[in-house]
Amino acid sequence: MFGDKIRDMRNSYNLTQVQLADKLSVKKQTVCNWEKENVAPSVDMLRRMAVYFSTTADYFLDLDERLFVEVGELTLEQRAHIQILIDDMKELNKAAKIEAEKEQ
Repeated sequence: MFGDKIRDMRNSYNLTQVQLADKLSVKKQTVCNWEKENVAPSVDMLRRMAVYFSTTADYFLDLDERLFVEVGELTLEQRAHIQILIDDMKELNKAAKIEAEKEQ
């Protein structure tokens, strides 16, 4: 559940447990415990992780799968360009999935 989500997000950002701990001002063991689900992060820490990873606390709780990209500092034209790239990547993923299903 949340442990897998934290680990997956950390890995997608190419962060070690130590690096994530530094970014969140906690100890490496704390991050390790979250990922192993020995302890749950506090509500405040879930919020901080959500902000850092551009998602919501609900994402870590398996209530919402959406992820976000912070675009507040970009122009409308830059935002449109990013949306085009995202749409293109989604289409590539769909095509790859269809191709993989054909091979099975």
